[in-house]
Amino acid sequence: DDGGDRCISWFGSGESSQVHSNNEGGIVSFAPSKFAIEVATRDDHPTTLEINNPFDVTMPLGLTAMSHVKVYPKAVVTLTPPPNNGDTNNVMRQNENNQNSGMLLDPFNRNKGLRRNHVTQSHFIGYAKPGRNIISILPIEKTKEPLRITGVVMCRQCGLEEMVPSSIDQ
Repeated sequence: DDGGDRCISWFGSGESSQVHSNNEGGIVSFAPSKFAIEVATRDDHPTTLEINNPFDVTMPLGLTAMSHVKVYPKAVVTLTPPPNNGDTNNVMRQNENNQNSGMLLDPFNRNKGLRRNHVTQSHFIGYAKPGRNIISILPIEKTKEPLRITGVVMCRQCGLEEMVPSSIDQ
């Protein structure tokens, strides 16, 4: 079993009942018929997304964000897997020990032919274990626009791992 795939986008519709966020603004329209969760730069207060991996296997996980040249901020993204056997303290220990120091999501558009346009781009952020996973997103710079998240991708066959952002440790 390859686990299938699960692609959730609110970019065109502005609706997603499958992803939950602590973002006060929720999904907002930033242009006609274009929607995103806007992640503002705030002091040590990350925006979190909760995504369920309904498969029985660990799945590569990606975030889709708007990209352009130096318009959207870089962000540290961490992924917290579901607790083992309902042990919520396990998640707290993982966060305190910072087992996953995070990945750097850089929304810089590397496609020279599209640099004049604001386009969506997927970024591999880690592996979602079966169950509810928490994605924490913390912008690390101030830019003209907030980071705009437009979707979540879980897919074993999509080559997400080839879109690996830099590890914070590097």
